[in-house]
Amino acid sequence: MKKITLKKVTLLDIKIIHNLFNEAVENNFFITKKKINFKEHKEWFLKNYKSLNTKILLCFLNNKKVGYIKFDIISPISAKVSIVLSKKFRKNKIGSEILSKGTKICYKKFAIKSIYAEVLKKNKFSKYFFLKNGYKLINIKKKFKNEFNKKNLIFINKLKFN
Repeated sequence: MKKITLKKVTLLDIKIIHNLFNEAVENNFFITKKKINFKEHKEWFLKNYKSLNTKILLCFLNNKKVGYIKFDIISPISAKVSIVLSKKFRKNKIGSEILSKGTKICYKKFAIKSIYAEVLKKNKFSKYFFLKNGYKLINIKKKFKNEFNKKNLIFINKLKFN
């Protein structure tokens, strides 16, 4: 039986996050088209690790590190999500479970009510993933124009948990 857990990243997770990010770049999932070197990644990681507006959770399947989910707080009640899974763990509903668990954590711990996802128009896999998980395609709200690239698809999920 598969057991999926999420844990806040630690400084020891820097290398796995770097590797997962570059794997996603290689598969054309991100706006970034070029892999980043470890020095650049370390700067980004430390900045986001210390930030109160960024929450990065490492994803485990039966205690094996399989990906991460990142939430960037863009308002007191809104966040933007980014999810990365190792290639061998995609397409088997693990991502959906990770997204669900991550959004529940955001809702309960940080009072986030709306989660946005930004997807490249050509990334059909991610588009389908967010639609399948209850997100709706929207036009960018004026107050968030600086948070998103208008050339990309923007999805929203308004959270409601018991």
